[in-house]
Amino acid sequence: MDLATGNATNVGLLADNFSSLAFTSSGTLYGVTGDGATVPETLYTLNKTTAAATLVVALGNGADGEVIAFNPVNGLMYHWSGNSTPLFESINLTTFAVTPIAQSGAAHGEVFGAVWNAQAGNFFITDIGSQLFTQTTGGAVTLLGSAAATDYRGLALIAPPPASGIPTLSQWGLIFLTGFLLFAGAYKLKSRVTA
Repeated sequence: MDLATGNATNVGLLADNFSSLAFTSSGTLYGVTGDGATVPETLYTLNKTTAAATLVVALGNGADGEVIAFNPVNGLMYHWSGNSTPLFESINLTTFAVTPIAQSGAAHGEVFGAVWNAQAGNFFITDIGSQLFTQTTGGAVTLLGSAAATDYRGLALIAPPPASGIPTLSQWGLIFLTGFLLFAGAYKLKSRVTA
């Protein structure tokens, strides 16, 4: 997808029904199949050129809904599944060990979308009840609010735009100080030459 024009390029047909995608810091694309897939609740890597899927690990935990999100700080993939009893777990992408994580705090339903928030060091998650939450890697969930009956599936955070190039107040102070010192030095040099 070209973000400037909105033009999309078809890469290929996925071999099964995937419910969620996530990139790692190295650019590897992972996908998890949904409960309606031929091989449900399974984690794959996806080839970004051909859309070919390579099996990573069968998950099989939880029930309705399968969502994944990557945490670049600890290098783990996180997985949400289930509605009446939502499940949360981490996946080690080196050993493929799956570790269940107990959830606490605000109750949520089936997770529809998740993304890592680097600024706060936690995840944003949305659920089937059109609610927005934060969730820590330790499982603590905090309700932020409702999304007015809109279910958000894929979540992404866009980096803030680069600085406009206009100096900040402290940069202006540095510029003024440098200019003052140059002026004072030139004035002192002129005084010596004329004396």
